[in-house]
Amino acid sequence: MTPTASEGRARKVFYLCPDYPEPSWGIGMLHTHVAILRRHGVEAWVLHHSYPFRPAWFTSTAPVTWLDHRGVEPGSADLMVVPDVLAAGEPARAFPGRRVVFVQGPFTIVPGLEGAKDYHALGYEAAMAVLPSVRKVVERHFGVRRRWTARTTRCCESCSNAAWPKPPSGR
Repeated sequence: MTPTASEGRARKVFYLCPDYPEPSWGIGMLHTHVAILRRHGVEAWVLHHSYPFRPAWFTSTAPVTWLDHRGVEPGSADLMVVPDVLAAGEPARAFPGRRVVFVQGPFTIVPGLEGAKDYHALGYEAAMAVLPSVRKVVERHFGVRRRWTARTTRCCESCSNAAWPKPPSGR
């Protein structure tokens, strides 16, 4: 059962995703996160920009909706996860609910901010990072305080044989 907004959790989760046709680890990660959330009972969708875009190179069970052709409408109790490269874009700024930035690498942060000082200045309440080293960069330099709980995702375990460190407890 999905928690309700009154319990402090999003009713629906949207992962904003660029319409980039070339193979991209980041786009694969976004689709994989949504598929995992769905398997755990969370109402989640990949949110692409233009209908009927889907990455042709990646097979995913994640449901997709589009900014210009929505089958599912977001509300104020919902959550949008935004990749760092789209952090300052209009679709993220116009989202009616809460926003979390998903930082996939340290070199895409500054271009994604589009001149903003940091993620706090853009209205993000938290961040996720793919690696502990990226989390440290975000916490130290880009407006995500420890109280915002920048989390390291372990989703990549299914994509590689690398042993990912367990996030520290309490974070």
